[in-house]
Amino acid sequence: MGALEGGVLAKETTIKAIVDFIIKSLPLWKNDPKRPQESSEKKLNPSLCSFLDVKARVNFPLIRFHHEQPQTGRRQVDLSVMPSEESGIKVSGCEYSIYEPFFVMEGKRLPAPAKTREREYLTGEDGETSGGIQRFKIGAHGSSVDSAAIIAYVQEHDFHYWFEKINNWIDDLSNDPTQKNISWSSDDKLKNLCVTGKSSRAVSHNKRNHHKCKHSISLYHLWVNMK
Repeated sequence: MGALEGGVLAKETTIKAIVDFIIKSLPLWKNDPKRPQESSEKKLNPSLCSFLDVKARVNFPLIRFHHEQPQTGRRQVDLSVMPSEESGIKVSGCEYSIYEPFFVMEGKRLPAPAKTREREYLTGEDGETSGGIQRFKIGAHGSSVDSAAIIAYVQEHDFHYWFEKINNWIDDLSNDPTQKNISWSSDDKLKNLCVTGKSSRAVSHNKRNHHKCKHSISLYHLWVNMK
């Protein structure tokens, strides 16, 4: 992993390798005895980013991890993946410098920290754009990429519970006439849940609602059991 010739990577190989690296690293980070025992997203995100960045230096030296990468307007995405070498890398014909992320990630707690924010993995309430999938669909995050991830810190229940709960919420949103600024449908549902010990992965393919974005984005849902 990481020892790929000439800094030229096939996109599918690159994204798969990054996803595999993250999903294998999540339980190691959770169980690290030196990890500060925090519960809030604001403290979990930089902690995970530091761990992934250090691990990548040995196991995936072509990339580095960055915390709070600027996005559209004043927004920042929680984690991003960028080239580690000054020459940059080329992914499927597209060149990326050390200043350009080619994979970004949003971190979310499950459950959300307040009942009023219950569906924040998906969407904000009362006009707020605080939702994980929502931000990718409207192009607030990852507008220049077509693959990204949501990291979930599972603090209650299990992976199967949240997989079903989130998909039920998507059904509710797709039938909600008040959702005028963003289009939800059954196509947004999470698929192919795969549980391996203390981590799990799933995927969704989400249409986007902004003319400046690529038509759709593939989201990898990478979850770690924090209990």
